[in-house]
Amino acid sequence: MLRRFLKKFQSSRFPGLIVVEGVRPARSPTLIIGQSSPLVAAGSPFAIAVRTFSVSCSDRKSFKHKPERPKLKIHTPEELFGEPKGWMNVPPGGYFLLIIPVSTLLLGIWQVFRWRWKLKVIEEMEKVVRATPMDFPVENLDSLNSMEYTKVKLRGRFEYDNEVLMGPRQLFNYSVDIKPTSSGFMGPGSSPTGYHVITPFRVEGQNFSILVNRGWISDRIIRKYKSTEDNIEIVGVVRKEEKRQPFMPKDDGMTSFHIFRDVTRMADKLKTEHVFIDLESIAGMDLSSARLDNLPVPGQTRVTLRNEHVSYFCTWFSLSAITSYMWHRRFILRKHLR
Repeated sequence: MLRRFLKKFQSSRFPGLIVVEGVRPARSPTLIIGQSSPLVAAGSPFAIAVRTFSVSCSDRKSFKHKPERPKLKIHTPEELFGEPKGWMNVPPGGYFLLIIPVSTLLLGIWQVFRWRWKLKVIEEMEKVVRATPMDFPVENLDSLNSMEYTKVKLRGRFEYDNEVLMGPRQLFNYSVDIKPTSSGFMGPGSSPTGYHVITPFRVEGQNFSILVNRGWISDRIIRKYKSTEDNIEIVGVVRKEEKRQPFMPKDDGMTSFHIFRDVTRMADKLKTEHVFIDLESIAGMDLSSARLDNLPVPGQTRVTLRNEHVSYFCTWFSLSAITSYMWHRRFILRKHLR
């Protein structure tokens, strides 16, 4: 009825009015009257009343709104994360994971410095061992604590009455060998196993004795390995006390057999100074065939230094490169790690 009235009213009185039908959000049908004539545009009371006038239709079935059913859509990583934006688009967790490539890079650099330091240590050790023997400091025995691997010469005589054995030990060649190793073993497994003879050496003109490692023997029969009882001049290498390895038995100091170079217990038992020397040579004697002459084989000093820093820094640098590539691909390029 209202529609017929408005259409009749439009055609008779205001031919410029246009009637438009629409639907409100609340699904209530509403009649909206548009304006196109100068009479309505002038702001007359009728125009104002008609603009705000709406009527709900009693029959709502014809205006019922059926919403569309949402469709399931699978989003791609590009739609979720957006376009790559470089460093400005990295989440806080991404910066935290950056610790891995940075830390491995720093560890690799540190191993390079360690490698260069180890090369210098080996070079200095070679100079010390190859140097000319110096006189034994009889007046200042404490200075020997900082002279390990230094060659010294002194005169005196061996005291064969009190001797001890240290072992088992492998036979080394008659030389002082400095060799970097990566396995950590002290010698080749094919060398025969025996013992070292530790004999007190009375220093000429002094009222004390020191410990001298006369060399390697194949059995525990010490008495048959005497060299000479006269005063002789010897050349030896200064050695420090050896640290006991884990799970290695302790020396009780009561027996004549020692597993490692325990200078303190040996010296206390044999009543000597806490000085230990590896014999290298005896003046006037040819010891190149000592084993055939039933003499201890001297020259059992081998300086073996571990130098695996090259493999260490190669490993750290490789890990740093791999993790850096993974981080850049995941957080900068926004690509999955496949």
